[in-house]
Amino acid sequence: MNRKIYEKFSIEDWIRLVSINNAIVSELQLDKVLILILKNALSSINAMHGSLMLFDDEESDTLKIAVAVGIPHNIIKKVKIKVGEGISGEVARTGEPVLIQDVEHDPVFARKNRPRYFTKSCLSVPLVFKNKVIGVFNVNDKKNSKQFTEKDLIFSNTLASQAAIAIENAKLYMQVKKDKVKLENLNVELEESLFALSEYTEELFVFHEFTKKIFDKVITYMDLDELTGKICELFMELEPIKSDLVILNFFDKNIFKVYSKSGEEKNFSSSEKEIILKISDYCQKNNESMRIPFEEERYKFFEQEALKHYNSLLSVPLYGKSGSIGVLTLVKKNKKSGLFDEKIRNLMLIFSLQVSTALSLVSALEEVMKKKVMENELKVAAKIQKMFLPRENPLVPGLELSHINIPTFEVGGDYIDFLWHNNSNLGISIGDVSGKGIPASLIMALTKSIVKSNVTLYDSPKELLEKINYELLTEIEGHRFVTMAFGFYNWETRKLEIAKAGHNPPLIFKKSGEIISINPQGLFLGMFRDCIIRQEEYNLDVGDVLVLYTDGVIDAEDSKGVNFGLKKMEKIIRDNIEKSPEEIKDKLIKKLENFYKGQKQNDDISIIICKAIDYFERKFIISSNKSQIPRLHWYIQNLLKMKGYENEDLKFKIRLIIDEILSNAIEHGNKYNDNRNIAIYHKITSKNLTIKIIDEGKGFNWQEKISKQCDINIKSERGRGIIIVKELCSSIKYNKKGNEVTIKIDLE
Repeated sequence: MNRKIYEKFSIEDWIRLVSINNAIVSELQLDKVLILILKNALSSINAMHGSLMLFDDEESDTLKIAVAVGIPHNIIKKVKIKVGEGISGEVARTGEPVLIQDVEHDPVFARKNRPRYFTKSCLSVPLVFKNKVIGVFNVNDKKNSKQFTEKDLIFSNTLASQAAIAIENAKLYMQVKKDKVKLENLNVELEESLFALSEYTEELFVFHEFTKKIFDKVITYMDLDELTGKICELFMELEPIKSDLVILNFFDKNIFKVYSKSGEEKNFSSSEKEIILKISDYCQKNNESMRIPFEEERYKFFEQEALKHYNSLLSVPLYGKSGSIGVLTLVKKNKKSGLFDEKIRNLMLIFSLQVSTALSLVSALEEVMKKKVMENELKVAAKIQKMFLPRENPLVPGLELSHINIPTFEVGGDYIDFLWHNNSNLGISIGDVSGKGIPASLIMALTKSIVKSNVTLYDSPKELLEKINYELLTEIEGHRFVTMAFGFYNWETRKLEIAKAGHNPPLIFKKSGEIISINPQGLFLGMFRDCIIRQEEYNLDVGDVLVLYTDGVIDAEDSKGVNFGLKKMEKIIRDNIEKSPEEIKDKLIKKLENFYKGQKQNDDISIIICKAIDYFERKFIISSNKSQIPRLHWYIQNLLKMKGYENEDLKFKIRLIIDEILSNAIEHGNKYNDNRNIAIYHKITSKNLTIKIIDEGKGFNWQEKISKQCDINIKSERGRGIIIVKELCSSIKYNKKGNEVTIKIDLE
């Protein structure tokens, strides 16, 4: 969720969201999850009626009401909506929310007058999971005859995204119990669900941290015996669970681990092991978890035996690709420790999926040593790895950037990142892990985490690379290593401080024609205790181009086995130095593809291109997302600071203008479409700031809007925005189509 939406919500709104989340987290039964979501939603926005519609299992293009409030039962059974039919069907088709404040006068709404159910105002939002609409959330008729507002729509849309995840979580849990869904899909679905929900509740933050720690252990401990021990230790540390013993029975590999707070338990009696094995066997055969003591009679035999040794016990099964692979058991030894409750059981059912994933992943990696990596595992790894690479280029005053990463297989070992050291210094890094595929990608992920956690702590590239080397020495095997080039670029002074560790020398293409090879001393990271790093300093003048690359570029081979080579790369860049970094990158990639056409790519390819440009006049492209608004604020205000404009009133005025115009382009122009971009042009003189914003929407009749400005309602949010912008700008102009606006602001 972006900052603009945060600003629309009050503390009470967030409390309501968190409250709903807590209800969702503590319940995994689908029917109960649905009614919890709906009732809480209606209460939160003071609505009278509502429904959650999901796609019919038998008719994939048809929506049916799964749960409803305030709608007659006989109507619920009859309702079937095709995709594209009516308001709900249209929302399902487009994936975009709809707010209708006055149904009676809305030309689109086909009103059906029914006794006991007549809609006056409504909003309808899609339930979207993994970019796919899984249902529609409808709310009708606000209490006290009021109309729904834009804020209600945003609240409902936010809740709908959580609801979609909760619904899929509940479905996922049901599938695990019934069909033992394949491990790869379980891991992806659960990880994405937990990641999305973790923004809202403290408990889901625990999920996220636990998931991170589990996979950190996977990276570090490829040996199953060691990994199972470390997993037991993690459960001992989990504050919400407070277990005295953790027992992991991994059937597939004949591993039985018992851990207490002091470490691996050596004094575990044969009678204790016998009852644990009986419980494990029951959980495996019956495909269910067991909590002792329990209210039902079916566990009485186990209770009699278990309670001789323990105060409370909780066992959950672990699943692999072909079925049950083991059982994880938690134990509270005495009365002071209390009892395990249903909430802890639900938590453990989710945690068990992460443990299953970790154990199965390491088992799969052992098999990979003997045969090819399975295609499904590579797809999962590729999806995860995308999270570690930059999604977009940073917005830096006086510097234009472009980058690309093309792995040899679906996953690779090349590393690219842009990280801010402070307000003035941008960290630019590129690296290459020895080897390819999953092992290299795991080390790449580890390297990124080390860089990210230390980039603000060290003031020079030399010190940072030395720190990375120290960390990698303790984490990776001796025959693995990482090459890296890392630089801090100060956009205020245009100074580049750069160091490298066994990596290809970065190149500076001076506008004068000179090519500077940056080649300070430095050995590979993760191999030697002292990697002997040195660093150098350079200034980038306007027009200079900095290029960082991995050896997959120059080592690319054609059908005759001839390398692409450094000279060919230098010539392409030199011939296109007047172009933008994005254009230079596209030219270079096209030449590479033509060069090894018909041949398989033999190594990961990564390129970063940076060009020093004029500070005060520039064109660039940003994505159609409201997270771009604070980025543009920061960027423009730093440019004004360079011109000597630091007046707080001026900053506030420009912030309001950018916020309103960019929000219009994203909301009304591009309709929140992630596939559309926004072009920005700015020019700053000693007296004026000019900003041009161009969206990819259909435009609007701006002349009609201006002529009807007397109809603008000062109480409406959009009405206030239009009035504010017109009052604060020296001038505002639209193009004929209405998708381009040019704003001029008097800085004096």
